[in-house]
Amino acid sequence: MISLGAALGRVDKCFSGVYLVVERGDGSKSRPYDGEVIDCVSDSVTDAFKDAFKQVWWQARRPSLGPAVVVGRGGSVAQQRSRSGTAPAAGVGAGNAVVVDGPDGSPPLSLHPPSVLLKAKSAVVGIRILTKKMVDDVLQSLGLATINQMTTTRVKNIFKRISSAVTPPGKGRLQWTWPQACPMELLMNYWQTEEMEEKITVHAGCLYPPWHNIVKTSCGERRLAVIVAAWLSDYWMYNLCMELKVKWTADFRSKLGCAEAAASGLAPLTKKRARLEEKESGKSPKKKRGTGPPHATTTDKRQSPAARKAAAAATATGEDGSAVGAKGSAPATGGADDSLRSTGSSRPLSHVLRDAEGCTLRGLAASTDVSSVEMESSSIENAFVDEEERQAATRAGRFQSLLLPYELVVECMKDYSTNLDASTCATSDTILKVSSHSIPRTTLTREAVMDMLSVHTFNKDVAMLKQSFEWLGDLAGSLEFFPEGLGPIFSPTASVAAIAGDVLEWLSNSRIGDDAWRFFAEEFGANGAEAGDNAYGGQTVNIREVASACQTSWLTSAMINACMVEQRVAARSVGGYTLLIEQVASVLRIRGKEVASEAAQTAATEVAAEVGACRWLGMVVNLCNSHWVSAVVNVVGREVVVYDSLPGTRDAEMALAIERILLLCSAVARKQVALPGEIRGRNQGWTVTRCEGPTQPDGHSCGVYAVAHVACALGGFALSSTRPRADLLRLALIHHVLSRGRHYASARLAWRGASAPPPGGAVAVV
Repeated sequence: MISLGAALGRVDKCFSGVYLVVERGDGSKSRPYDGEVIDCVSDSVTDAFKDAFKQVWWQARRPSLGPAVVVGRGGSVAQQRSRSGTAPAAGVGAGNAVVVDGPDGSPPLSLHPPSVLLKAKSAVVGIRILTKKMVDDVLQSLGLATINQMTTTRVKNIFKRISSAVTPPGKGRLQWTWPQACPMELLMNYWQTEEMEEKITVHAGCLYPPWHNIVKTSCGERRLAVIVAAWLSDYWMYNLCMELKVKWTADFRSKLGCAEAAASGLAPLTKKRARLEEKESGKSPKKKRGTGPPHATTTDKRQSPAARKAAAAATATGEDGSAVGAKGSAPATGGADDSLRSTGSSRPLSHVLRDAEGCTLRGLAASTDVSSVEMESSSIENAFVDEEERQAATRAGRFQSLLLPYELVVECMKDYSTNLDASTCATSDTILKVSSHSIPRTTLTREAVMDMLSVHTFNKDVAMLKQSFEWLGDLAGSLEFFPEGLGPIFSPTASVAAIAGDVLEWLSNSRIGDDAWRFFAEEFGANGAEAGDNAYGGQTVNIREVASACQTSWLTSAMINACMVEQRVAARSVGGYTLLIEQVASVLRIRGKEVASEAAQTAATEVAAEVGACRWLGMVVNLCNSHWVSAVVNVVGREVVVYDSLPGTRDAEMALAIERILLLCSAVARKQVALPGEIRGRNQGWTVTRCEGPTQPDGHSCGVYAVAHVACALGGFALSSTRPRADLLRLALIHHVLSRGRHYASARLAWRGASAPPPGGAVAVV
């Protein structure tokens, strides 16, 4: 009533009248907002006052908008003031996109402005398939065996975390709604489950907290909605990791479902509790497990067995938690200002990780990896300890320099539960004791084991970067030039040495977890990031993936997707469109399993709806998770050109891939025939042609040649006219991804803080 009185005006601190407001519609395209204003004192109200009142009232009723501006009695609009007499602060209520930065280093969350929400209401809702692989990938990476482990308490806590981050205690509260925090792909589409006993539809309304009564959703729908949001958004994945006590990294989402992500996640175990009488007596059943034959996992293979055994004895941590040297004395540990070069067997693992976190790629490449202990025999004991021993182990773990073999660390992780609920706390975690002939009996806390896991990742990064910088260094001293006639990506005008020097410099000053490439649509202004998320799935390539591509290795799907997005933008002028890896996989194989014909047809129809009226279609196809090939489709001429840089090795899988590509092409053709004004032939068959292109000289350059074929074909260049070297194509591709990433980062920085487009203008949907 106070705000209504302020909007209508006051006379001598009393309300000047009483009004009834009748509202109709919700503002969507099918139900436009309308209503009446009835003056209970006067029988007649001017039309100007009615229109002004309804406009102000509707603006205040829009989701996440602030208080309405003051409307005078005669219908004039005045600047609204707060109780203190000052103008209200800009925020979500002003229609701008607000970026929420978590106080604990979480990824930023950009709340959608009202224009995006109104667009989502009026736009036609799309349909997406929530595959079993997507759900399993998220669960596996979080260490959950089943979706039932996503308890109601956990889901509530996730919503509480996000709510507290948006409106932290002690600060002014933002006026916002949960759809503003919903990932764009979930806001604009319905997600339907597959391969489940009961088909469930997930939409943006499912991302309301359980305590809201706005949308009635079941626990199952809400759990799936949180998983979809985490699969699409770093911010939701971060909060999910925090709730499940899983270590978050900037590239966590890019590794969903892979072996590395599964190993780094906490295993799907239930909480182990001792009975009350056992706890009181200090005894509990002990679980012992042998780890089998020893594994040679030391990262420095040049060490002799005697040297490795001496190092193991020097790095062990005794039962009292102190670092034990070869003769039982505590070795001196390096200070915080020691460089990574001095990393030795006595250096605490926490110090290694602390220094590595702020180190550039050049510093990591020059650092020394940490050797793990060669275990002759070992046994893991899940034991009960009293509070004093637990605290001592926690203190000692911060200075522990013991690095167990990777396989043993994974085994230890399985004894730590993520199934924490309201009745448990972090102090009830299991304490592990490792026994072996190689080291003294050692007590391990969860934090100590997590440090070991991170140090193994650090060792892998060090080895990978050494190879990458060596590869780039050789090319930086080359006198070669790139082949001509392959377009702007693969035929740079600069020399090979100049391009390699640029890549070397860019990577040297970057950090391992930084983003190397993330699409930003400049034509959407400040909403360019949201537009990119909606159009291209929020594709991100981090520095680690780019650095790993600078050597003899396969291109990752993230790198290929970045190239496909870039080619999709470049080919718009000629009616071209490129598919992402996931779109192609939806009609061929998902997680190595062949997609059924019915499911492939459904997926092809969905892809065809996104393709639209394109004339050319390009795609890179994965065969059995071991080989990349490509295909370029002339939709008008009904011709499919397939290119394999290593022909004849996987003919059976290639035949299946061609069959599914034709299925996809037919769905695109049917969709285009149904479009207004389309007169393309309905019964014209498809012609499949094998492209005679360059043959790869090794077993890892297939992805580079496949991407080059798509880029050259859609750009009007002939890859088959030359025999380009694989390493030069790879270098040119890496340089292109890095340069475009820097361009997008600059554009995003330039638009940061800029006002969002007004309602009715450009919106974050393409």
